Amino acid sequence: MGNTIKTGIRKIAFYDPSTGTTVQFNDVLPEGEILIKEPYSNPNSKGTQRFAGHMSRVVVNVKADTTSETQLETWMEAETDIRMVSYGIEQHILWYESVPIKVVRKTSAEPGNVGVLEITMQKEGGDHSSSIMMGKNLLFMLLGWEDDDADEQPDGWNIDFTGGSFTEDFSSGDDYKITCDSDGAVDYVKKETFIYPIAGAALNMFINLGGSNSETANISCIQKSYASATLQTSSGTNASVLSFTTPSNTYKLDFKLLPDDHNMTSGDIFEISFPFLGVQSSASEVNY
Repeated sequence: MGNTIKTGIRKIAFYDPSTGTTVQFNDVLPEGEILIKEPYSNPNSKGTQRFAGHMSRVVVNVKADTTSETQLETWMEAETDIRMVSYGIEQHILWYESVPIKVVRKTSAEPGNVGVLEITMQKEGGDHSSSIMMGKNLLFMLLGWEDDDADEQPDGWNIDFTGGSFTEDFSSGDDYKITCDSDGAVDYVKKETFIYPIAGAALNMFINLGGSNSETANISCIQKSYASATLQTSSGTNASVLSFTTPSNTYKLDFKLLPDDHNMTSGDIFEISFPFLGVQSSASEVNY
């Protein structure tokens, strides 16, 4: 199987993005293999190696479950392209590259001789930078915290205003700042449809408040099904850590860094950096 390591994976879910069908395992054995975005090469016509992008592979061992095994084998036999996400002790995987899976039933060395499934996902070649990721901060993995298009807004977040006038600034270090020049409202600062189909994941969400921030308001995470039905809304003040556990049938998450239609008066400032989602509980531990 290659280099066997302690994967640190607590829960793992495989899913078909075309149907929303999801198979989740909560009994993940420690040993496995994780390679994310390793250099990959192919021989050319002269027999020498040439760089051909990335190679990513995840191999996990899970306690066998008849219903789940049947679905995995159905996908494997049909060569269905599926995706995967994991929830870990510290780090998590977002595998948004659709690939076939390989499933092998093994005999466990554990007492009781429990059956084990070895599940492999692999992608060779191409650029995996935005489709296969591993890290501590799920929001940073997906969105980063940059302003590549130089519009003074963090890339990937939807932001809009009603009435009044506002000045936005994302040029000073890592802070994104909204300054209210005349009374108005921030319609929203949100990210919708973050695909993370894992139930029972205990997560923490928080934002780092800048030194000029004057706004005390709620941040929130809305957990939704594949059909976009709201299953649970978790919210709490932006000055503290918001903790929640994803409910059954969770498929996607929506995030709000301010409540909708948040009123601001002249001189008010909303200043933040590095929104976080993961298992850590303070900015001093990790930003990304």
